[in-house]
Amino acid sequence: MPLVDGRHVLEAIRNNAALASVPVVVMSAVAHEKPAGAAAFLRKPFSLDTLFDAVHNLVDDRARSLAVT
Repeated sequence: MPLVDGRHVLEAIRNNAALASVPVVVMSAVAHEKPAGAAAFLRKPFSLDTLFDAVHNLVDDRARSLAVT
């Protein structure tokens, strides 16, 4: 992203009340660990199956948390 980096985008999402609960999957070739505020982290390069698995796990987690409440 030429104007902002992912860290700033994640911070903006977490500081926006309308978006704060949206799970964010961070993808990076540079970082080595999941940043604070991210729901998941994928190290580039990764396969589409890895991305789909991460999203599937987040959806399942959200469904389970909604079923409990």
